[in-house]
Amino acid sequence: MELPVHRAPDGDVYSGSTITLTGSRFAPNGTPRVALCDANGSGCDAGKFLMNTLAIDAQGNLTGTAMLYPFGIDDGRYVVRVSDGSKEATDTLSIKAFVPGQRVLTADKTSGPVGTVVRLSGHDWVPNYELQISGVDADGNISDVPISVMTSPDGKFAAEYVIGAAEDAAIRAVAGFEDEGMSVPFTVTDGGGGLEQSLTGTITPGGLTMTQTAAGIDFGTTTLNGRVQTMHAALNRVTVVDARGSELGWQLTGSVSDLTSDRGTIPAANVAWTPSCAATQGSPSTVSSGSTGPIGSGATLCTQAPGAGPTGGTFTADAALALTVPAYAAPGTYGGTITLTLS
Repeated sequence: MELPVHRAPDGDVYSGSTITLTGSRFAPNGTPRVALCDANGSGCDAGKFLMNTLAIDAQGNLTGTAMLYPFGIDDGRYVVRVSDGSKEATDTLSIKAFVPGQRVLTADKTSGPVGTVVRLSGHDWVPNYELQISGVDADGNISDVPISVMTSPDGKFAAEYVIGAAEDAAIRAVAGFEDEGMSVPFTVTDGGGGLEQSLTGTITPGGLTMTQTAAGIDFGTTTLNGRVQTMHAALNRVTVVDARGSELGWQLTGSVSDLTSDRGTIPAANVAWTPSCAATQGSPSTVSSGSTGPIGSGATLCTQAPGAGPTGGTFTADAALALTVPAYAAPGTYGGTITLTLS
């Protein structure tokens, strides 16, 4: 009769571990009983197994698992015996005893309000075993709803426990009803009346944009009198929005074309401006106005210097325009273009 015991590659299992048993040629549909015996086959004790799932099918094949009792089994070699009442089979097993005094329980928090999530970890506990974790009051009585967690084959575990009672004075982990367990202290703050919820959010950078209130500028009408004259107008307001959240800075420049009619030309150099730029309320940075003078092929209207800390905000750009009319310009309606560039 065969009875292989499936165990760790090194041949050892810990007390409290679950082992897999298979066998053949048992009484068909028999009732299996498992016991742990001394190395010489004597002193067999079914109580050394806490529970099992063993079954024998109609062909006499045995399958299932059996959990060793976590306490009271010393280091050493043993014999596992399975019987169906008339036939039995055995296999050897090397067991490493669980030592409660060596285990460790740690927590990432020692205080907080009701609702605090405490991350627990431990090692050198009963391998492959279900632990009960609960809050306990100052007298050691369970004051909160327990949770269950399974240890790993090497006796480690990790779990999250939520503090649920104002009376909690510690968090305790217990391995079985015969175990006194281990505790880590915890102090409930705020009378248990507060809860924490984490907040997250992502902000992505925007762009650098500009808009204008209108596209046409009218200098009006003047009458030639044999002297140089100046015609006045205002630049349509430009609004710049810097939502990049950077330190790049920016510059708003302008250029002007010659003004022409069907009878003559007034050169671009005759168009000048007096810039006036401002940051709107709430903008984190300031802005500088360009210099008064001819616009020509390129002049600065507004500028925001880079590298002066985080830049950004909403800015207005205005300018008073002046067109110098030659004393003997050809009469007519003149037209040209101011081009604004944001960079």
